[in-house]
Amino acid sequence: MSTMYCPPIFPTVYAKQKTTMTNGTNYLILLNYCVGEIVKIKLTEEEKKISKTYDDFEHFIKEHIEEKYQVRLKDCEWMTLETFNERSYNMKGGKYA
Repeated sequence: MSTMYCPPIFPTVYAKQKTTMTNGTNYLILLNYCVGEIVKIKLTEEEKKISKTYDDFEHFIKEHIEEKYQVRLKDCEWMTLETFNERSYNMKGGKYA
């Protein structure tokens, strides 16, 4: 993955809080605003087990997810989900519209 400077589109005006993983966390969704990409990850059982050893889920992402899935957390907003549903509107088939 190439390294480039990507200023945040939306300045963060709130203090990040510690986020811990819950037993229901199965998916990690990242919005990479630097390249306009949505990264959807279904966590493996091993990743779930490892993440529970962290006090802060964001540290887990930095240490175990960034390199494996080629994302830079500092360029992303993220959320965790128990179940995942997706809807798309007016999108063409294929990788790019």
